[in-house]
Amino acid sequence: MSRPKRKSGLTWHRSHDELVEWCWDYDGRLEAIEKKPPHEVPTRKRLFQFVSWPAMPEDVRKALAACDEAWAAPGQARAALSKAEAARDKAWTALALDAVLQRHATEIEAMHRVQCSNCPWDGRTMFPKEGKP
Repeated sequence: MSRPKRKSGLTWHRSHDELVEWCWDYDGRLEAIEKKPPHEVPTRKRLFQFVSWPAMPEDVRKALAACDEAWAAPGQARAALSKAEAARDKAWTALALDAVLQRHATEIEAMHRVQCSNCPWDGRTMFPKEGKP
């Protein structure tokens, strides 16, 4: 049996006691079927398949399309987020912010003393050991 490229959708016989059900993870369900009693596995695998959409009533097809779109949205968002994070990391590296801050450490420390008076910062922590300012 060749595995479909789809990962989710409306399926026949996902469970033994339901004719039609939404399956979120086709390959995961096949793995679960493999763990069923050995005499059930061939029948379950033979009957478990995606429903052919064209044969479904139009309002069912529309609902299925909406489900597929909703299911894809988080993946698309994750891909966009990964791309944005990569761009941020590239920009951060290009700016070499740490190096620039280090070059101006004396000026920045002076500015800190003015803007953050009565600060216990000792150059390493804002919680220095007792007895230090």
